Amino acid sequence: MNAANQINSEFSPRLKDAGESYLTLKNWYSEVFDSNFTMDFHAHPQFEIMYCENGQFDFIYKKDKCSDVTETVTVGNNCFILINTGYYHQLANIYDSTKILNLEFLPTKTRSLEDTKASQLLKRFIVPLKDLYAFSKQLENIFSADQDYYIFVDNSNVLGIIREIIRKTEESNADERALNIALLTNKLFLDIAHCSSPIGYKKTGIIYVDSAMTYINSNFLKKISVKEIAAAVGVSDVYLQKMFREQYGKTIHRIITEKRVVQAKYLLSQSDADMNTIAASCGFGSYEHMAYAFKRVEGCSPSNYRQKSSSKTVRFFPPQPEIKLFTRKPKNRSRS
Repeated sequence: MNAANQINSEFSPRLKDAGESYLTLKNWYSEVFDSNFTMDFHAHPQFEIMYCENGQFDFIYKKDKCSDVTETVTVGNNCFILINTGYYHQLANIYDSTKILNLEFLPTKTRSLEDTKASQLLKRFIVPLKDLYAFSKQLENIFSADQDYYIFVDNSNVLGIIREIIRKTEESNADERALNIALLTNKLFLDIAHCSSPIGYKKTGIIYVDSAMTYINSNFLKKISVKEIAAAVGVSDVYLQKMFREQYGKTIHRIITEKRVVQAKYLLSQSDADMNTIAASCGFGSYEHMAYAFKRVEGCSPSNYRQKSSSKTVRFFPPQPEIKLFTRKPKNRSRS
């Protein structure tokens, strides 16, 4: 048995082996952190959910305490990370005013129930994890993958449920508190199964890139900056630029420019609008800016492109949106 396995065995079961286990909420918090916050590497027998409600932080993990090999993943707005039991981890590079909600669940072989009159009712709802699999095959598939950590994008209502679980911990009635937390915990994991598929570091970047591309596609005809795009998807501009280079081999600015040139090509070939009007409608600051970009992307000037396109049919895929303002007037035809 290697060192990593020896250390991790202290914290079993892992999620893939926790089907027979009951999930007991052990620790929780909802805190706003500043950039001066530091955290040492640590591990614990609970598996952990860390939700970034606002801001951004880096999650750094390693397989054992003595290892020098670490892995880093950036977690941004409305994303959360589920950390398996027994792995050493820390938070770093936290943005100012980053809000993190945290839940830690301990897998146990028995229900943690007090001897109360409500205990029989609670037994119906505090169920082993495998009972939830009957309602969601996706949840079983996620946990059986046995990853060290999982990253999710919250496209369900995970944030709302986590908030409610933390709120219910303050209830004074022990029976009501236990029942409500049990019900919410079941709902939490079923909702997690409906979130975007669990993803590792590189795929996390792809999620942010996809979100950024959606934003770009809706706004590239306007004046937009990389900082604005990064803020819209909840990550730093430096990180987003890095992910774009890895995914496309291009900068964000280059991709925006190419999209504007495609739109300009459409208007040049399908309308009689003058150059300044086309430049303005495609997000270029001036005709000179459009001409420079056109030369870099197409290898010719806008006017040369218009001359060439007038002598042949130009097809665009996908079809560009119709802009009635610039529709080319049909030529007069003599009646036969």
